[in-house]
Amino acid sequence: MTGPINPDADNGLVVCALAPVRAIPLLNAIQSEIEMIRWAEKKKPELFEQFNCALLYDPEFPRGVKAAYAAAKELLAEARKRVTREAIAPVLEAPKKEGTYHYSVAQMDSRLRRKLLALNADLPERPILRIVPTLFEVIIDLNLEFPDGRDEARQWVKQNVLTAKAAVPGADRDEEQHVHELKSERSNQYIFARLEGRVLQKLVELDAANAKRLAGSVEKKATTKDEGTAQAAREEVLSPRAVATDAASSPARFRAIYHVWPDFRIAPCIIKTVATVKADAALNSFSADGTDITWAVMDSGIDADHPHFKLHGNIDAASKLHADFSDTGDVPPGKVAALIDRYGHGTHVAGIIAGEQRADGPGGTPATMRAKCAR
Repeated sequence: MTGPINPDADNGLVVCALAPVRAIPLLNAIQSEIEMIRWAEKKKPELFEQFNCALLYDPEFPRGVKAAYAAAKELLAEARKRVTREAIAPVLEAPKKEGTYHYSVAQMDSRLRRKLLALNADLPERPILRIVPTLFEVIIDLNLEFPDGRDEARQWVKQNVLTAKAAVPGADRDEEQHVHELKSERSNQYIFARLEGRVLQKLVELDAANAKRLAGSVEKKATTKDEGTAQAAREEVLSPRAVATDAASSPARFRAIYHVWPDFRIAPCIIKTVATVKADAALNSFSADGTDITWAVMDSGIDADHPHFKLHGNIDAASKLHADFSDTGDVPPGKVAALIDRYGHGTHVAGIIAGEQRADGPGGTPATMRAKCAR
């Protein structure tokens, strides 16, 4: 289990005691980025009038920062070909050095930034360390003990994400910073979102202020009653999860947000999967060849246009059971998001379940095929 950002402190974002080591990279990234932006606002305010982001280069990139800048320009050109629309014409300035950082200020919309980072991530040697401000993929864990219920906590968070964005210059116009509505609908405890560090910090501050106000209201009501009535009132609002004996003195009880978790990217692992999942053992021992069995694959999607599935017709593209839980973007008209696989892993898994490996001509045998796989 990964450690979260814990909002239960007056100073905003702090690491929770639950497995904190895992949360430190996210927390450090947010805090260092906020400090970096604040420094730039103070020392170089003119930059914010012309540019909306900065690319940080890897000084260890082969042939140095100039090569990293050239590679970044090539990636930017490729990213522009792949986005469906651009809100603003991109600008990428020549690199500069400030302290230990090598960077270029830039002007580009968030959609283009995300595509640029995705292309950068696919390279073995990455010229770009990150783009500031970073859009963090997060999971907002709702407080199950919120006095008005979990649904009210959900509504408060969704509404105040917009309030937090409006309070951060530039974020209010950033369409890429938002709650993933479709993904969040499938959970009654979590809200999935993509937000920059300043917006996350503002959201936590708003939650802390609201919790303090609600706690103060309860405390004020309690002091107007006699001791017996006040005791009864305290017993009504307390729960096993409350961290204090008196709800009126525990603002944490009134937080809408319990934790903020990093929403980690999932990486495929494709090595000897048939043997790993014991598919060969099931076939050999029980003659379990999958006849008359319908399988569900929860993965990166399945490429329904793959020649194998087209040949055998063993994917029902018209089925209403296909579902996308990842809020896939840029889905072509007439296509089903779940039947698009941009990573290949889901199609690979589907191939294990319902694929085949043809023998090499009439003389092929199971023994020769196994030997080929072993190589």
